Amino acid sequence: MRQSAKLDLYVLLVTALSAVAMGLAWPARAALPGWWELGSFIVVAFLLDQSSTRLKVEASGSTSFVIHMAAGILFGAFWGAVVAATSTMLAMFAAKVSLRKIVFNASQRALCVLVAVAAYTGLGGGMPPAYLQVVGGVDSVALQRDFLLFFVFAAVYFAVNSLAV
Repeated sequence: MRQSAKLDLYVLLVTALSAVAMGLAWPARAALPGWWELGSFIVVAFLLDQSSTRLKVEASGSTSFVIHMAAGILFGAFWGAVVAATSTMLAMFAAKVSLRKIVFNASQRALCVLVAVAAYTGLGGGMPPAYLQVVGGVDSVALQRDFLLFFVFAAVYFAVNSLAV
């Protein structure tokens, strides 16, 4: 099999996994957080992608993952993945990269958010986390649990990201 065909197959696999995960997240999605809220997160993530950080090894990196993770924690898996995929697609279109790369990166980042939120909530993390509750008192046990599970969320996000690349 040609290298190009193998790459296309891999992109298709990651895209399919992301689509299946989105389908599984759909029934459990929270209400639409609001167009202004989603749009704001998408624009900030897009801008962070546009202002890539130059690394010492002749490469560049983006800090948009911070917004993707925040959207997942605040809005849930489905809407967090929408923010991650949409902002990534916009940034890649603006950078004029190939369609294959746009599809792969958008699918990959959405999958990272989806799997990380699933791990976080599967282990008992609250949505939104106790440390972000505005109304009422906060149970210290729930606060500690959600705070520690955020580190699990981050580890899973970066693990999925690293494995996909």
